[in-house]
Amino acid sequence: MERAAYVLMFGKFVLTAAAAMLALFFVPGNPLYWGIVIGAASTLVTWLVSDYLMYPRFGSITASFVDGILGVAVFALTSYLVPALRANNTIYLIYLFIVGFGGFVLRQYLVRNRMMRKAPEVY
Repeated sequence: MERAAYVLMFGKFVLTAAAAMLALFFVPGNPLYWGIVIGAASTLVTWLVSDYLMYPRFGSITASFVDGILGVAVFALTSYLVPALRANNTIYLIYLFIVGFGGFVLRQYLVRNRMMRKAPEVY
């Protein structure tokens, strides 16, 4: 893999893990270490789907929407399967906006620093 792929993967992991911990912080009693698990799972899913399938074909904005939606789907599935996690719609919205906007900013940073090719313009 290229250097940009590693930078993107690490940046996405830090972003999603921090966003999950921040979102989990809003409901008392949630163990924050689950933020790392949710961050790792969200990173893997969004990296494969949005960065390798969506970004080259549809651009950064569409890939950012997919980042947010897939991240919330992973978060919701994890909170459904783990009885110790309590989540509500506010947590999901916080996570959606942070992951979606953060993914957009991360891609723009990589394009500006020539670590990632610019996606074609889609109209």
